[in-house]
Amino acid sequence: MTIHLPEKEPSLLSVTGDKLKDEIKVCMGGRVAEELILGIGSAGAISDLQRSTNLAKAMVTKYGFSKKLGPVVYSDDNDEPFVGIGYGQSKGFSEKVQAEIDEEVRSIIDECYDGTVQLIKDNIDKLHLVAKALIVHEKLDTEEFEKIMKGETSAETVEAEYEEFISSEKEKEENSSDSPSADASETEAASENKGATAEENSSDAENTSDEDNTPNNTDNE
Repeated sequence: MTIHLPEKEPSLLSVTGDKLKDEIKVCMGGRVAEELILGIGSAGAISDLQRSTNLAKAMVTKYGFSKKLGPVVYSDDNDEPFVGIGYGQSKGFSEKVQAEIDEEVRSIIDECYDGTVQLIKDNIDKLHLVAKALIVHEKLDTEEFEKIMKGETSAETVEAEYEEFISSEKEKEENSSDSPSADASETEAASENKGATAEENSSDAENTSDEDNTPNNTDNE
């Protein structure tokens, strides 16, 4: 899921088709990154896909950014959030127009998806650097993130921190795996000592018993 920084609601005068497309690309970033790096997408991007679809739908039906359909409003704030639902019932337009709306929405989504793929491919090295920085620090603030993206924090610095972190983690694992063996050796040694002590005590008891059973020759005489 893509989380956006809290910002003031933008004025409608500042909302352009290009800005909405950029917003759609942001929403698609997580899914595209999964597909490029892991080879498969997950359902974790569902909220981002819903938002990108809603934005594309608003571009076509609400803001008049479709060249094919023109500057006509086909929706209101009570529209259903998914493409193809609610059209043609009480909106006063035909199934043909509905099909054109769906086609335009899909066209915008496809265009933004392709743009997102290219954007991530062009910045794949930075993507890996950010991922390594997150592994080391768990989270990055805006300044730290932007320094990596702008190259102000060098790739060498990020790589060095990452290698040091991985080496440290491996050392911890090795020490952790060695500890049970050491404990087992100590336990085994303690067990052997107890066994030896038990044998000695048993031997002493036998000797004492033998001495008690020895006849007193002096008394008999």
